[in-house]
Amino acid sequence: MAARLLYIKLGEGSNWADECLEKGIIRIGFRDIPNKLFKTEDLDKMWYKHTEQGYSNRAADMYWSQLNSFFQADKNTIWITFHQQKMWWCKAKPGYVLDKDNTKYKQVIGSWSDQDVKGNTLWEDNLSGALTKTKLYPSTICVPDAEEYALNKIYCKQSKETIQFEKDLAALKKSTVALIQQLTWKDFEHLIDLIFRNAGFQRLSVVGKQQKSIDLSLLHPLTNEKLLVQIKSAAGIDIYEEWKKKLK
Repeated sequence: MAARLLYIKLGEGSNWADECLEKGIIRIGFRDIPNKLFKTEDLDKMWYKHTEQGYSNRAADMYWSQLNSFFQADKNTIWITFHQQKMWWCKAKPGYVLDKDNTKYKQVIGSWSDQDVKGNTLWEDNLSGALTKTKLYPSTICVPDAEEYALNKIYCKQSKETIQFEKDLAALKKSTVALIQQLTWKDFEHLIDLIFRNAGFQRLSVVGKQQKSIDLSLLHPLTNEKLLVQIKSAAGIDIYEEWKKKLK
């Protein structure tokens, strides 16, 4: 798994996204830094350059942090971006190229992908808001708050919270079975009634007022399907066949 994950906004309003996805590059701007200075990778001088251009110390600090991430990213760093209602990710070669328009770009290793390692499309609608809110980041590069979550989605790994939830759910199911087995006959009938009502059925008969061979009479208002229900806490095929004859 990658040691780090970075989000990048591919141009203002993602106006470089189509080009980057097609050409397999990661482009940044920072045009206000002369190429000669950019090549030195001297972040302190770049910081002072920004302040000389009228940026506040806070803004210069933010640019310093982003450029540091850009320079320090290695071949194992995962880059992500959002485009076409999907999350895209890639790895990139170390270093960068200075383009004619004073923008800079990294060459992607392979290509950008909008799928996880198992081939499932990474639709934004299926991702946590804790990750997709990264789109609102006002500048170019950042480490998402949901960095671990993003890596888990790409590599199809379960988070420790998901693993714990599944353990808790299994324990809940086991406890629920034990509790159901202790219900009285009346409570058991109410439980069955609730199950059918949550499936959309309306009760026609009164629960607990046993009719001849029928405990529940139900109607689905949309399909007009009618159900006659005999409720038993335990039954075998012989009891089923007996009830079937009575029902006829």
